[in-house]
Amino acid sequence: MLTALFAFLSMAGADHHQPDEKDVILAVTQTVFDAMAAHDGDMLLAAFHSPDTPLRIIRPQADGPTIIQTVPVSTFAASIAGSEHDLYEAGRDSTVLVSGPMAMVWMPFTFQLDGQHSHCGVNNFTLAMTQDGWKIIDSAYNHDTDCAEDGFPKK
Repeated sequence: MLTALFAFLSMAGADHHQPDEKDVILAVTQTVFDAMAAHDGDMLLAAFHSPDTPLRIIRPQADGPTIIQTVPVSTFAASIAGSEHDLYEAGRDSTVLVSGPMAMVWMPFTFQLDGQHSHCGVNNFTLAMTQDGWKIIDSAYNHDTDCAEDGFPKK
């Protein structure tokens, strides 16, 4: 009986220390921001399923149609690796949805270039569980300059 009680307590303790799946997924997206700040293209690429994974930038235009640009993440990785600017991006209030081997992260963000606020928007990451863990398989963000005082998107 005592052995069964110890076994139960150890299993309960082990479950308590397991990271929540949503936290693991958010850690993958945080890698993108960390890689940008470190100018580390390889670190950035490690968060993605493939160097060809699309990154879509959605830029609303005041006097015309919205511009949608698609580049492979390898192009973005090369640009951050070669940048001489301080890059800082932070997200908050993320929504993470998981359905089996697929997840989606909706993350409002603020971006600073050389310590000055540049823009804000929302990142939309789609991830898949691969043999190497969660990887980003699609990414899009909108580029907005009409941000709240704290630098994040207006609600």
